Amino acid sequence: MKLDYDVVVVGYGGAGAAAAIEAHDRGAQVLLIEKQEKPGGTTTLSTGLMMIPKDAKKAKTYVERLTGSVTDQESISVFIKEAGKNVKWLESLGATVEKLGRETIRGYPNVGRSSPGFQVEGAEEIEIYTVKGGYLAGENLFGILKSAVEKRKIKTLLNTRALKLITDKGEIRGLVASTRGKQITITARRGIILACGGFEYNDEMKRNFLPIPLEAFGTPGNTGDGIKMSMEVGAKLWHMNAISPAFSYKIPNVGMVSHFMPTARFIYVNQDGRRFCDESSLEGHTSWMSVSNYDIKKLRYPGIPSFVIFDDLGRRAGRIGHFRSGFAKESGKTWSEDNSKEVGRGWIKKGDTPHELASKLGISPDALDETITKYNEACTKGTDSEYHRTALESLDTPPFFGIAIFPALGNTQGGPKRNSKCQVQNLEEKPIAGLYSAGSLGSIWGFLYQGGGNISECLSSGRIAGREAAKATLARDVK
Repeated sequence: MKLDYDVVVVGYGGAGAAAAIEAHDRGAQVLLIEKQEKPGGTTTLSTGLMMIPKDAKKAKTYVERLTGSVTDQESISVFIKEAGKNVKWLESLGATVEKLGRETIRGYPNVGRSSPGFQVEGAEEIEIYTVKGGYLAGENLFGILKSAVEKRKIKTLLNTRALKLITDKGEIRGLVASTRGKQITITARRGIILACGGFEYNDEMKRNFLPIPLEAFGTPGNTGDGIKMSMEVGAKLWHMNAISPAFSYKIPNVGMVSHFMPTARFIYVNQDGRRFCDESSLEGHTSWMSVSNYDIKKLRYPGIPSFVIFDDLGRRAGRIGHFRSGFAKESGKTWSEDNSKEVGRGWIKKGDTPHELASKLGISPDALDETITKYNEACTKGTDSEYHRTALESLDTPPFFGIAIFPALGNTQGGPKRNSKCQVQNLEEKPIAGLYSAGSLGSIWGFLYQGGGNISECLSSGRIAGREAAKATLARDVK
């Protein structure tokens, strides 16, 4: 079976949808293929937040600091310029977009947390927007994009996995895919856009590229297909060790569940029963750095997993877990408001004393007792001399509770290196004709991840890739 299109987009998430819409609106005949049974990808599992720069020059300084000088300035400049158009573009598709206040962002996902770099020069020029309809609005955002794809009658193929790129004299001419057990060949007259995500569910790639062991908390379709295909045609990789994990719970027969502490009545302890950070100031996407140290004597990461410890007042303060993102939300379960059901299920361990709780968690009873006593003394004094935590509330109301937390990947950032036109580059950093990428497959975020950065980039890079592919010279047409 053979198909013939101007532009073929691989991956029907936010980036792929944006690319398909833009390419179509530029006059290209577009095919959009998706590996899984339903579209959405990581976008539907996300918060749906978008970072929007106000002043391009000042915002560039900010983004440069967060990318750690591993992303070229032209790509940063183009990203900032294009990201500034995201709100109006979404509104043109029928979305209602709203700006979130800084304090709202600081409240996610733990008391006192803030987005990385808020104290960095230029941070005041970054605003956060979302599609109206709820704080975790990834599904709302993708709903707008999906409706726009359907309104344009863009051809889509689900359950279709791209296997191999077809080349001719150094140019990308199409791809081989598998759909419902059948192999098909698809010609791409003007270009192929890879928007098929990262490698969260590829254990071999994670072992080789990532700085610490990480659980997967994204779409199972992200197994590094775009990375492997682009490498086969000579693409250069970048940002392969860049990640944006957040602490999550590993629930049996459910999966990874979002960690959220609505109160300051908690501490984190490692496997030795000791605190290791200022718990109230960790930023969600960079919290993994607090558990990245490796114990060379015991040959382990003492903070993976760690444990969140809280008392009965903390338990009753509100739910500490959410099924509202990740595939755990499809389990049919909900998290109780006072966490009592989760205690009853054995997900959260309970002890009348710190000693009893520690025994159930498998950590040193004496160490946990000493840690809680020392922390409570700091709360009484109003000064945490160990980690300088400012949000201090005692753990003094038994019983006590604890649950293991793991750093879990929402998505990886690495992949084929792309230029400011979203053209995939070869080892000599020259464009591979006919090959583009968008979204988190080769993202610009190579160091610290800015909350809302991936969604903002998936829309902007998708549009760039779509219009660049659509206007590719007709001389490339397959005869």
